[in-house]
Amino acid sequence: MAREPHGLPSRSAEDQPAPKRRRIAVACNACRLRKSRCNGAYPKCSNCEGLGFECNYEASESSSNVIVRKEQMTVLEDRLKVVEKQLALHTDFLKSHWNTCVNGPSETAPLPAYPVQGVPAVPAADQTSDIAEEAYDTTATDGMGISFVDENDFAFYGPSSNIYFMRAIIRAVTPSSPSSDALTPSGMSTTVESILKASRTQPSNNRKPRSGIGNLHTLPPEPEMRAILTAYFSNTNLIYPVIHEPTFMKDYNEAKTSGFAKVRMTWLGLLHMMIAMAISIGKGQDSIEDRFARSFVYYDRGARLCQREMLRGTTIETVQFLLVMSLYLQGAQKSVQTFTIHGLAVKACFSLGLHSTQSAHRFSAVENEVRKRTFYTCVLLDRTMSFSFGRPPMIPQDYIRLPLPQDWPPSDDSLSLSTTASHLSSSFFSSSTTLHNLAYQIIKYMYGCNIDPTADESQLISQVLNLDQELDQWCAAQPFELRLRSLDDGPSDDTVETRMRNILTLRFLNLKLMAHRPFLSRMLHDMSRPTARSNPTVMAMIPMLSHVMKPCIDSARATVDLVHSVLEQEAVDRPMLGAWWFTLHYLFSCSLVFAANMVVNLNLTSVEDNNDMREYMSKTSQCLERLDGDNVILSRCKQYVNRLMQTLVEYERNLRTEAGLQLGTPGSPQASQFDAETFNNSTMFNYFPGLDMPELTGLSDIDIELANFFAA
Repeated sequence: MAREPHGLPSRSAEDQPAPKRRRIAVACNACRLRKSRCNGAYPKCSNCEGLGFECNYEASESSSNVIVRKEQMTVLEDRLKVVEKQLALHTDFLKSHWNTCVNGPSETAPLPAYPVQGVPAVPAADQTSDIAEEAYDTTATDGMGISFVDENDFAFYGPSSNIYFMRAIIRAVTPSSPSSDALTPSGMSTTVESILKASRTQPSNNRKPRSGIGNLHTLPPEPEMRAILTAYFSNTNLIYPVIHEPTFMKDYNEAKTSGFAKVRMTWLGLLHMMIAMAISIGKGQDSIEDRFARSFVYYDRGARLCQREMLRGTTIETVQFLLVMSLYLQGAQKSVQTFTIHGLAVKACFSLGLHSTQSAHRFSAVENEVRKRTFYTCVLLDRTMSFSFGRPPMIPQDYIRLPLPQDWPPSDDSLSLSTTASHLSSSFFSSSTTLHNLAYQIIKYMYGCNIDPTADESQLISQVLNLDQELDQWCAAQPFELRLRSLDDGPSDDTVETRMRNILTLRFLNLKLMAHRPFLSRMLHDMSRPTARSNPTVMAMIPMLSHVMKPCIDSARATVDLVHSVLEQEAVDRPMLGAWWFTLHYLFSCSLVFAANMVVNLNLTSVEDNNDMREYMSKTSQCLERLDGDNVILSRCKQYVNRLMQTLVEYERNLRTEAGLQLGTPGSPQASQFDAETFNNSTMFNYFPGLDMPELTGLSDIDIELANFFAA
């Protein structure tokens, strides 16, 4: 055998080894089924290309690796670059828009901040955010490039609301109005008249203390903080004793000792809301507007601290937070938010089982009393808002089966409650609870739960007589220290007992007024129909309706007399009547009753009764002047009452002119104290934003911002 150089044997071509087969990751489906060798070419392998088969590559389910070809990766990378470019442009646009909003001119000086030790500061961007409704600009462009337009809100105010009653007065004064033809015989069941079309109003800048919001964890200095908490527990918490003072103060002292390093978010939010409530109704030389500007800072902080928990409602502190927040909003001219927050509180009550005693064994005596009082506070506010907004109660009376609140159980805390004040507060709360049980019956029987009012006058008369008897029984059952006030009691002194008697009396008189007001509405409806006087059935019912509506007038008189007597005493502060917005609501309701009775009397030619009504309208106006003079809500209410008096003067003149009579000379008993010449200055009534009332019919076109207040 011949050898090659270097001693290596020579090999022929046949003796050369075959090249090693290249392995591929995935074979195509056709080659896999045929069990033939696949070269893995893409988009078709050589076998499928030659045989004309469809070539598909599918990874088996047992494969642990996903094979992505280079061509596919190239397509994905190109698409990703396009998306990143669009996001960069969008981010630049939002950043420039955000900087414009943040760096805009500030119109309110920031309040002094006292940061809490141990709590990290909130970034500037977070400090600037604001969940308040005013802070949201609906005209701006959102993050998706959608430009919002103004929306129309529709708010329903049922038969028990002041809005509904106001419209009944307007229809009676202007019977030619087209809306009067659409009424049903009951005069109360037309829901179209209760739907107020509202354009979203732009808030005024002087009511947005945004720049002073600052750090969410900022509290007043310690001496002021103690004074604020003392004011809250000696005022609001006596009327709505939902928070156990020793337990709360123990938690506050522990949090203060630790520098607020370990506090629950809901507890801190509740603390801020208590501060806001105490400042808004506190005593002092500050005006209501100044107190609101300062209290709004703590309200906003508390709302942002609990903005997640308030939607969940999984703790008792969350329910307490929502209740205090609801009380605060009633005085902040935010009726929409008030009703929404109250709905969250009711939902949270049922979620936690506060309406039931099944889980009482799991809690201590103090905790069970807190749960009970929290639920009953929710019931009290539910009845109040059902009356104010004219909407069905959220908590039916059948759901209220808990025993009445009792005195606080003995506590081991070093901080103990004042025995006298605590017992008086518990008795007052129990009396208010039983009184508001009657409020539900009034809403149900006299207003049809604000759903479907009863049209049968005889049935209403029977119901109101039973309600009067129950109200008298409740009045007789009150303890001596909570007996109702009357003018015969003489001057009031500045004590907790007197304050509670005043508030309880105002609540009782308001329920008495509301129980009999449907009959006044019926008579107004009859006066608004041109054919009513020729109808013998209607005329036969007038004496009976006049008799059953008399307690409504008497309750309105007693309310104004009580408020006037308290406000006359300069040494007595305004909190002797409770929160100012509740007093304002009572006074405005009385003014509407006086006005409605004047319309009825004018149609029945009872001039003497009208003179008495004019005197009480004047007295109501004086009370509004003394309540506080620089508040926007108060100013609007006073302006409307004055405008309403002018309307009645003009209405009386028109009726007498049609009857061929003449008004008496100025100053005579037949002439109005509020001569129309006093109101000739049209600028006097231009205080209402977007509201111009040169004619009588202008009263029916009320701006929603004003209507929101009058409903509450």
